Amino acid sequence: MSQIRCITSLMEMEANQTVSNIQTIMPQVKQSSDRHAVLCLQEMNGKTRHCAYLLVIQCGKLWIKISENNFIESLTEFFHITMSGLTSNSTSMISSTLLALGRLCLEFKENLAGTIVDELMSTLILVLQSRQREIVQAALSFCRVTLIIFSEVILSQYIKELVC
Repeated sequence: MSQIRCITSLMEMEANQTVSNIQTIMPQVKQSSDRHAVLCLQEMNGKTRHCAYLLVIQCGKLWIKISENNFIESLTEFFHITMSGLTSNSTSMISSTLLALGRLCLEFKENLAGTIVDELMSTLILVLQSRQREIVQAALSFCRVTLIIFSEVILSQYIKELVC
């Protein structure tokens, strides 16, 4: 927990609010370290988990703030960075990434539309087919989030794929 709090404090400093720092904290394929904030989303300690969720949201907001793109493009870009954790060979990283995506969807639900929704739903459909229990549990959690935040019209486009 102290690591997450330390990273959060560092990210609050103006000098540390850089793209490379955010990319280091969020899951990246090129990094195999298990110190990512996303992996802490599965901690047994509730306070650590809570701090990790807050750090993921803080990274998203900072990314949007410092990005040169408009808000929606920046948000989409940050979701892509987060979704890169799904390419990991680690079931813990994949399930943690799904939990992070779910929380980010709740945080930015008013701004989710278009291609990012398609990508999120396609991702959900793919991970629900996993044979790993840990991944499927996280995917079901993410599915609950999508049921809460997306309208019936949006969800109806994916119902066949979700049910099969």
